Amino acid sequence: MRQKLILVFAILMVGLFAMQAVAVDIPVVIDGQAVEFVDQKPYIDENNRTLVPMRAPMEALGATVSWDADKYQAILEKDGVVVVFTIGNNVYTVNDEAMEMDTKAALTGDRTCIPIRYAAEAFGYTVLWDSETYTVDITSAAVPEDGDVIVPDEDAVDEGAVDEDGLDDGSVEENGDDQEVVDDENLDEGAEDPILDESVLE
Repeated sequence: MRQKLILVFAILMVGLFAMQAVAVDIPVVIDGQAVEFVDQKPYIDENNRTLVPMRAPMEALGATVSWDADKYQAILEKDGVVVVFTIGNNVYTVNDEAMEMDTKAALTGDRTCIPIRYAAEAFGYTVLWDSETYTVDITSAAVPEDGDVIVPDEDAVDEGAVDEDGLDDGSVEENGDDQEVVDDENLDEGAEDPILDESVLE
């Protein structure tokens, strides 16, 4: 019995070390300035998409951030463009126009994490992925004219640009933090609300 316990423990330790070996820091840089993440770090989710704690990068882009606890929605606003992500849902909206993505916003480490590509491109920024340094590089683009909405171009071909296979070359594991995703069923009216205040947006 003791030998079996030792074997199980050894297997668990090997798995832990393997996860740590492939974990990687993912810097987010906006117009040459690195974004600082205090506790929860950006990570690559099970869909090979980069998710980031929302408040720091969005405020660095000049967007305002709010949280609808009843609907489990993160709301971003900038220059007349309103982007809404719903936790556990692969549909987000840009000025009420529904857009589909291949991953979902999530609650991770008590923080609201969103797919950075969709959020930044909705505000007209260009998002590039450096596969050698695992860096998300966000740069300013032309300001939308007269309220025109810029949405991600899923068919765009741009070497090094984030596309359907972007943010995941050399696929890596998550940063090891437990990821709590609220299922769509939990978004129904009357569902228990685990968010007590807007600290979840940090």
